[in-house]
Amino acid sequence: MKLFVDLDDTLVSSTKLNNDAYNFALEKFKNFRIQTNERITREKLKGFAIKELENIIKEKQRYFSLAWLKYRVVINEKLINKIKEKGKRNSFVWTAADKDRTEVMLKQLGLHKLFSQIIYDAKTDFDASIKLLSERAKSRHFIICENNWLFFQNKEAKIVDKIEDDFFNVRFYQF
Repeated sequence: MKLFVDLDDTLVSSTKLNNDAYNFALEKFKNFRIQTNERITREKLKGFAIKELENIIKEKQRYFSLAWLKYRVVINEKLINKIKEKGKRNSFVWTAADKDRTEVMLKQLGLHKLFSQIIYDAKTDFDASIKLLSERAKSRHFIICENNWLFFQNKEAKIVDKIEDDFFNVRFYQF
């Protein structure tokens, strides 16, 4: 059975570094920091001019990808063990994250060797996402590892496993 693994806060705990990177970029361009324990996303940066937002995001991605990345994120070792059990051929990263940041992160952390492919998906339409993953799995039966339970709320997905600790709250949804 194929395994699709979300990246941020599922495979790696990256919210603190993400927020630090956004706040660094905001301050660099003379904006106020955003104080929150929640993940700062592009959607939370409404009100900026397009060019200014592009510059903030570009600087955020640069900061995020610097050499200290591997010292600032926590890898979900329990999930890594499950990925290794499935094998590279059956394991995929499924993410809405920026392509360049994703590739840098996986490479710097040595995780790129565990996956046969990275699947980029906006994750805004549940049915479209499930169709995409079904096509990639070449099956209607697969497992998704994800920390965003809201995406699966009121959907027909069976939770078959979970990882809960100080850094992760991941569910394994079987389709």
